[in-house]
Amino acid sequence: MVSPMIIKLIDRILLVFLLIVVVAAPLDAGLLWVSRDLSSDDLMQYLYIRKYGEYLATRKPSFCVALVGLEVVFQWPLAVMNLYGISLGGRPRWFRATTAVFGTSYCTSMVIKFSNSKVSYIIFFV
Repeated sequence: MVSPMIIKLIDRILLVFLLIVVVAAPLDAGLLWVSRDLSSDDLMQYLYIRKYGEYLATRKPSFCVALVGLEVVFQWPLAVMNLYGISLGGRPRWFRATTAVFGTSYCTSMVIKFSNSKVSYIIFFV
Protein backbone atom coordinates (compact mmCIF):
# COMPACT_ATOMS: atom_id res chain seq x y z
CA MET A 1 0.00 0.00 0.00
CA VAL A 2 1.32 3.41 -0.99
CA SER A 3 1.24 6.26 1.47
CA PRO A 4 -1.32 9.00 0.72
CA MET A 5 1.45 11.58 0.96
CA ILE A 6 3.38 9.87 -1.85
CA ILE A 7 0.22 9.72 -3.98
CA LYS A 8 -0.32 13.46 -3.47
CA LEU A 9 3.29 14.13 -4.46
CA ILE A 10 2.88 12.04 -7.61
CA ASP A 11 -0.36 13.86 -8.40
CA ARG A 12 1.39 17.23 -8.09
CA ILE A 13 4.19 16.11 -10.41
CA LEU A 14 1.64 14.76 -12.90
CA LEU A 15 -0.33 18.00 -12.66
CA VAL A 16 2.70 20.11 -13.62
CA PHE A 17 3.71 17.71 -16.41
CA LEU A 18 0.20 17.52 -17.85
CA LEU A 19 -0.20 21.31 -17.73
CA ILE A 20 3.00 21.63 -19.76
CA VAL A 21 1.78 19.04 -22.27
CA VAL A 22 -1.66 20.63 -22.59
CA VAL A 23 -0.13 24.03 -23.33
CA ALA A 24 2.89 22.94 -25.39
CA ALA A 25 1.38 20.32 -27.72
CA PRO A 26 -0.86 22.71 -29.71
CA LEU A 27 1.94 25.28 -29.86
CA ASP A 28 4.39 22.67 -31.14
CA ALA A 29 1.92 21.54 -33.77
CA GLY A 30 1.28 25.10 -34.84
CA LEU A 31 4.97 25.78 -35.29
CA LEU A 32 5.48 22.58 -37.23
CA TRP A 33 2.43 22.73 -39.50
CA VAL A 34 1.76 26.42 -40.05
CA SER A 35 5.16 28.07 -40.27
CA ARG A 36 6.83 26.67 -43.37
CA ASP A 37 8.56 29.95 -44.24
CA LEU A 38 9.78 30.92 -40.77
CA SER A 39 12.87 28.71 -40.98
CA SER A 40 13.75 29.26 -44.63
CA ASP A 41 17.22 30.69 -44.01
CA ASP A 42 19.71 27.89 -44.78
CA LEU A 43 22.51 29.41 -42.72
CA MET A 44 20.32 29.66 -39.62
CA GLN A 45 19.18 26.06 -40.12
CA TYR A 46 22.77 24.91 -40.44
CA LEU A 47 23.83 26.80 -37.30
CA TYR A 48 20.84 25.48 -35.35
CA ILE A 49 21.62 21.91 -36.38
CA ARG A 50 25.31 22.29 -35.55
CA LYS A 51 24.63 23.89 -32.18
CA TYR A 52 21.82 21.65 -30.92
CA GLY A 53 22.18 18.55 -33.09
CA GLU A 54 18.47 18.51 -33.89
CA TYR A 55 17.39 18.50 -37.48
CA LEU A 56 13.78 17.56 -36.67
CA ALA A 57 12.77 21.18 -36.11
CA THR A 58 14.36 22.53 -39.28
CA ARG A 59 13.97 19.80 -41.91
CA LYS A 60 10.61 18.49 -40.66
CA PRO A 61 10.74 14.86 -41.78
CA SER A 62 7.41 13.16 -42.42
CA PHE A 63 7.63 10.85 -39.39
CA CYS A 64 8.11 13.87 -37.11
CA VAL A 65 5.06 15.60 -38.58
CA ALA A 66 3.09 12.38 -38.06
CA LEU A 67 4.24 12.13 -34.43
CA VAL A 68 3.16 15.70 -33.77
CA GLY A 69 -0.19 14.81 -35.35
CA LEU A 70 -0.39 11.86 -32.95
CA GLU A 71 0.29 14.22 -30.06
CA VAL A 72 -2.49 16.59 -31.07
CA VAL A 73 -5.12 14.04 -32.05
CA PHE A 74 -4.50 11.29 -29.48
CA GLN A 75 -2.22 12.38 -26.64
CA TRP A 76 -3.56 15.90 -26.10
CA PRO A 77 -7.15 14.79 -25.32
CA LEU A 78 -5.79 12.12 -22.98
CA ALA A 79 -3.69 14.74 -21.21
CA VAL A 80 -6.76 16.96 -20.82
CA MET A 81 -8.76 14.01 -19.46
CA ASN A 82 -6.00 13.14 -16.99
CA LEU A 83 -5.75 16.76 -15.92
CA TYR A 84 -9.49 16.75 -15.30
CA GLY A 85 -9.17 13.50 -13.33
CA ILE A 86 -6.48 15.01 -11.08
CA SER A 87 -8.51 18.17 -10.56
CA LEU A 88 -11.49 16.15 -9.30
CA GLY A 89 -9.51 15.33 -6.17
CA GLY A 90 -10.46 11.68 -5.90
CA ARG A 91 -9.26 9.31 -8.58
CA PRO A 92 -12.03 8.28 -10.99
CA ARG A 93 -12.25 4.68 -12.24
CA TRP A 94 -10.90 5.58 -15.68
CA PHE A 95 -7.89 7.55 -14.40
CA ARG A 96 -5.44 4.64 -14.19
CA ALA A 97 -6.28 3.40 -17.69
CA THR A 98 -6.02 6.80 -19.38
CA THR A 99 -2.79 7.62 -17.53
CA ALA A 100 -1.26 4.31 -18.63
CA VAL A 101 -2.32 4.80 -22.25
CA PHE A 102 -1.03 8.39 -22.28
CA GLY A 103 2.26 7.42 -20.66
CA THR A 104 3.01 4.57 -23.05
CA SER A 105 2.10 6.62 -26.09
CA TYR A 106 4.15 9.61 -24.92
CA CYS A 107 7.21 7.52 -24.04
CA THR A 108 7.05 5.65 -27.34
CA SER A 109 6.94 8.84 -29.38
CA MET A 110 9.78 10.40 -27.35
CA VAL A 111 11.98 7.32 -27.81
CA ILE A 112 11.45 7.52 -31.57
CA LYS A 113 12.30 11.23 -31.68
CA PHE A 114 15.35 10.99 -29.42
CA SER A 115 16.80 7.90 -31.07
CA ASN A 116 16.40 9.39 -34.52
CA SER A 117 17.93 12.67 -33.36
CA LYS A 118 21.04 10.98 -31.97
CA VAL A 119 21.45 8.61 -34.94
CA SER A 120 21.04 11.42 -37.46
CA TYR A 121 23.57 13.55 -35.59
CA ILE A 122 26.10 10.71 -35.79
CA ILE A 123 25.43 10.13 -39.50
CA PHE A 124 25.47 13.80 -40.55
CA PHE A 125 28.19 15.33 -38.40
CA VAL A 126 30.73 12.66 -37.45
